[in-house]
Amino acid sequence: MSRTALRCRNLAIMFCQKYLLLPARMLWNPKARNYVFTRLVDSRWYSRHFADIKRVLRRK
Repeated sequence: MSRTALRCRNLAIMFCQKYLLLPARMLWNPKARNYVFTRLVDSRWYSRHFADIKRVLRRK
């Protein structure tokens, strides 16, 4: 598997875990719910989160 394909695969897995599975898990898991709501009200978390996404996308 090429490096680009591996990177795309890892990004797809990360996307599924963070943006699809976590919101679904929030419905029945109080710890997951607290995790998400704590981050939603923390403005510093947004800047760190988007900086991490940019860093991952810029990696060669």
